[in-house]
Amino acid sequence: MVTTEYGPTFFNQPRSGARGGRAPLVLGGGADRPMRNPASRRRSLAVHARLLRLRDGFYPELAGQPPSAEWIGPMGFTPDQLPAIGFLAAGIIVAAGFNGYGGSYTTAAGQAAASMALSGETPEWVPADVFSPRRFIDGEPLFMRGQESLWRIAASLCHQLRTVEAQTAETLALAPPPAARPTVRAAGGRPVGRGRTVQAQPSPASPAHDAEQLRRFATFRHFSREELHDLIGRMRRWQAPAGMLLIAEGGPGGSCFIVVSGTVDVSTSVGGRARLLASLPPGSIFGQVSLIDGEPRSATCTMRHAGVVLEMEREPCARLFASHSAVALKFLGALNQGLIAALRGADRRLMRLDGALPHGGPTLAPEAWPFLDALGAPQMTANGS
Repeated sequence: MVTTEYGPTFFNQPRSGARGGRAPLVLGGGADRPMRNPASRRRSLAVHARLLRLRDGFYPELAGQPPSAEWIGPMGFTPDQLPAIGFLAAGIIVAAGFNGYGGSYTTAAGQAAASMALSGETPEWVPADVFSPRRFIDGEPLFMRGQESLWRIAASLCHQLRTVEAQTAETLALAPPPAARPTVRAAGGRPVGRGRTVQAQPSPASPAHDAEQLRRFATFRHFSREELHDLIGRMRRWQAPAGMLLIAEGGPGGSCFIVVSGTVDVSTSVGGRARLLASLPPGSIFGQVSLIDGEPRSATCTMRHAGVVLEMEREPCARLFASHSAVALKFLGALNQGLIAALRGADRRLMRLDGALPHGGPTLAPEAWPFLDALGAPQMTANGS
């Protein structure tokens, strides 16, 4: 596609038809007036002349030669530049809006539509949250509301976060050792992390009290009180003293945590020394990377200041997601927000270590920010661990 002052012009030169050093050239583009009658076969002389001028500017050897064939008519464009392929309603299948790439899209769309007509289901390679025509019915993108798509986003964010954390560990290994390292201690009680133990105090607080606390944070503001009661009812509550070990680096991942109050330090071991990565404020979610991808913990998390944390373990989390309820969808969205915050924080740390940006400056590639902001990423430093 060539962008010109007249708008985009499409060129395609299929090599399969080459003969004697020459090959067919397909080009198109241009719009000079509203289409009162989309079925009209009248050619626009102005568009015809414009395309020939553009062609001759790029291929002067074709000057004066008429095109061998010409086709006209309106083109369908969708707002997001992707075709609409899928069920509009029961028994109604749409395949439309190929945005000028009909030669590529229509064949696949026809195959998908035939498969839908025969099976009554959408093929896996045409995810409904991306291609369904229903995405144009309201203003909210489907991928923000679909549990499967949010899970795919979560898995992708986990992979990206582990990649950045590995790069950070490599960079830290080359950096001077810190003047001090965070203190990690554990007391007798319930096992957490890699066989380490903590002291868990019984809590007098009710789910209603914790729900009101969580509703103060942006991540949980869109939950109703009843939904938060349901969520908290599936979690363990820990009254955590300062120095309590919540997660041990390298330990098995089987749960994630929400900080209701207090502060959590996140550190990693580099060359036998603990290096502080982040301090998580109330409202943060951490530990979800291992919960989602099943890999060992990538960092150690310790209570810096005493407070309350809620722990969601793997089995109740799996039951929640299996319910496909509104609470499940919102909680998965909250996990994603925590991952996005963690990825932003990890990226900032890495860039500061590399000396690429001054302390505290924005560091993610600019093209990534609209996507992250569309998911409602909280503006805080966090770590997915």
